Amino acid sequence: MNSFVFWWRSLVAATVAVFLFGVGMVLFPHFVHRTFAKVTAVEVDARALPYVTFLIGVSGAVMAGWAVALFGLVIGPFRRREAGAWRLIASSVTVWFVLDTSFSLVSGFWQNAVLNFGFLLSILIPLLFTRRAFPSARP
Repeated sequence: MNSFVFWWRSLVAATVAVFLFGVGMVLFPHFVHRTFAKVTAVEVDARALPYVTFLIGVSGAVMAGWAVALFGLVIGPFRRREAGAWRLIASSVTVWFVLDTSFSLVSGFWQNAVLNFGFLLSILIPLLFTRRAFPSARP
């Protein structure tokens, strides 16, 4: 197996993981809330719990939808090494990471920034190792 195929498969796995995480947030919002509450040591008033659960579910749905779009790019244009595919994925991930992580840090929830960093690495590493396969992605 050549290097591109290995890293392409890694990227496929990363997008599937993001999708499954998002779906998990929709299907199990109470579990996600309890887990984050333990990690962040933040208690939510019982009256706000339905809204927090709603926000977790909506965030998961957005995450799953974004992952489907990334997956489509990865298994199609990216796999075929089409011009622009690498930059489109890199741009999408960069915008998500900068906005989500900055907001998490400013809001005092560094734990989410740590989680974001894990997802970023799962996508960034394969992107970096496949960059040379895309002439339009070179500086």
